[in-house]
Amino acid sequence: GGTPLVLQQDVLPGALLKTMREREITFFPAVPALVRALGRVAWPAKTALRRAICASAPLSREAAEAFARASGVRVCQFFGATECGGISFEGRPEDEGSTGTVGFPLPGVRIELTGEGAVRIHSKANRFALLPRQPVEPYVETGDRAEWTAEGRLRLLGRGTLVANIGGIKVDLGALDAFLRALPGVEEAVTAPVDDPVRGHRIVAWVESRGRTSAEILDLCRGRLSAREVPSEIFLVDRLPRTSRGKLDRAALLAGVR
Repeated sequence: GGTPLVLQQDVLPGALLKTMREREITFFPAVPALVRALGRVAWPAKTALRRAICASAPLSREAAEAFARASGVRVCQFFGATECGGISFEGRPEDEGSTGTVGFPLPGVRIELTGEGAVRIHSKANRFALLPRQPVEPYVETGDRAEWTAEGRLRLLGRGTLVANIGGIKVDLGALDAFLRALPGVEEAVTAPVDDPVRGHRIVAWVESRGRTSAEILDLCRGRLSAREVPSEIFLVDRLPRTSRGKLDRAALLAGVR
């Protein structure tokens, strides 16, 4: 019979909750920034919401649990790409093993991890393979790095193309981002290489945290990371800047760094 679709430009938490209540929204697709914001506000006593999914980036445990407490609905992680459609989905977010993952491969999708952990997707939805007379690979490389959990879930480790060159030694910033996000009290984090005349690059980090100072986070990094992996600076921010599509706006972050 069809499903009504509600489109809304105003994504402030209060406006979203008002629409959910008044329009009796049952399904809510979101990105991590929205999930975090909605986990910090008071929800109506009752809504029609039955399922919420989150895509575009890994969702921290703290944000997922805060949303579940506020809404009464657990968030299902989704992983997809424009080039090949849906890749994996977490249908059992209540499982302890689902934390930090994007679930199991979707039916008809085969996920291959290379020796370096790069993600390759084999799917009939490969839009490049659908183009006539085009010499294309039988798979799509998403640019992500990942690993399998013991249960067969996919855990993203960051973008494989983001590296810093510290004194001639490469540092995987995707793995460093994942390390920072896993620290207690950290809700979201991202790192970036900044040109350095002596070492090639230095690493700068931006962190969303409600219970840690930048000095405390630096101490944790120094205790668990090699010297070249420790950020030279950590900036605490209320929210990381996002584009209109919910993607991280790295240009906005770097604009304020000298």
